[in-house]
Amino acid sequence: MSVSRTPEQESRETIDRMLELANWSVQDFKKANIHAKRGVAIRNFPLNPGHGFADYICKFTWSEKNLAGKQEAYDFDEPISRDKASLDIF
Repeated sequence: MSVSRTPEQESRETIDRMLELANWSVQDFKKANIHAKRGVAIRNFPLNPGHGFADYICKFTWSEKNLAGKQEAYDFDEPISRDKASLDIF
């Protein structure tokens, strides 16, 4: 019996594949190793209490510096409005 997936789950699977094709290490929060590769994306990252989870927190090491950002996954068929487009750099 196949389990139906939500559009958001399908989007996450596509994002995972795209990150892996770009040579990023995609990891679950509880098993994360931020030193696995230059680019690491951590799924379902817990935010401050009351703010839920970020779909992805991404860390990239470039020239001895670390860049980090948060990305949310949305249904690919859903239009992205300005308030939903979120790649925050920390």
